Amino acid sequence: GASPPPTVCLIVRSGSNPYFDAMRSSAQRHATKLGLNLITYVTSESGTVGGLDAAERNIALIQKCVTEDGAIALLLSIAADDPGSDSEAVAIEKARVEHGVLALAIDSRINGVDALIQTNNPAAGEAVRQYALDTAEKREDERIAVLYCPIEDDRNIYERTVGFVSGFGLSTQYTDPATIDDPNSTRTIDFYSDPQIIAAREYKCSVADSGKDATLDILATNSGDKAPTIIY
Repeated sequence: GASPPPTVCLIVRSGSNPYFDAMRSSAQRHATKLGLNLITYVTSESGTVGGLDAAERNIALIQKCVTEDGAIALLLSIAADDPGSDSEAVAIEKARVEHGVLALAIDSRINGVDALIQTNNPAAGEAVRQYALDTAEKREDERIAVLYCPIEDDRNIYERTVGFVSGFGLSTQYTDPATIDDPNSTRTIDFYSDPQIIAAREYKCSVADSGKDATLDILATNSGDKAPTIIY
């Protein structure tokens, strides 16, 4: 009979995020078009599940894809336990060397992969800004509020926020991307260097309702004719 189609494993870090839903749907659509068998696994970003922490779950799924599913390629959009850690890299290197598996990272800083497929974060932020301006009420006195996760902790968040605010002439400082993981690298945004930004609130990405609470706080302190016309 005909040989079974080659298997490709996609491992994503969340099963409840629309971004990863779109990634899985797109991967399945292209796999079908190319005659590939796509197997998708989900591993949560943090915490201990089933006695395994995030890094251990990543490694277990990588090994399962290679040894049980017979995958010829790994598509990895996982949250490495520590961007500087080699724990996942060891499993990836073993898969590549011993089994000839192609390993690609998608929007994830993982050591040991063959290549990285990365979102152009500044361009994504610019696109969001343009969408907001195109759909908001046209006015000269636009009042903008910004919600953000801690930019010093996350390169993606920083770059997308820089892309969003770049059109408003804000002051930003960003060290060489090659040293982005250096704890001494500098990432700052002076949100209030442009009068159009009336409020900026930091919130915890990993805490439920933190973003909603920050939004309600902005609306409570900037109401009536001082209310924001755009909230990013």
